[in-house]
This record gives sequence, C-alpha cells and structure tokens, in this order.
Amino acid sequence: MGIIKNYLARRKAKKLKAEQVAKFEADFIAHIIAERKLILSKQSEFSAMDRQLVLDTYDRLKLKGKVKEEKGQ
Repeated sequence: MGIIKNYLARRKAKKLKAEQVAKFEADFIAHIIAERKLILSKQSEFSAMDRQLVLDTYDRLKLKGKVKEEKGQ
C-alpha cells in the first residue's frame, strides 16, 4: 500500500509543478505584452538595452505561437 501512496504523491507533485509552470509562463507573457505596449506608446523609461530585450522576447514568443498578433499593427 505504501508504494501506491508514494506513486500517487509523486503524481500529485508533478501535476502541481506543471500548473505552477503554466501559471508562471502566462504571467511572464502578460508582463512582456504590457511592457511592449508601454514601449510602443513611448511612455516607458526603459534603457535602450531593456527595450530591445523586451521586443526580442516578444518576437521569440510570437514565433513560438505563444502570442497572437494584435489587431491594428
């Protein structure tokens, strides 16, 4: 019986980790999109390097299909 409980506990931990990773990824993508909007509206105080990092990250996410193309661009 101990083996079954151990197995179920590991499965539950893996599921929880997967949910945490998915939540972090969603939060990260939302953050990048918000920063990109600030940069494009010229209301940001990012350094040139930070601006380029955000824009490059957005482009990589778009290539992977994680970000949908916004209307009006």
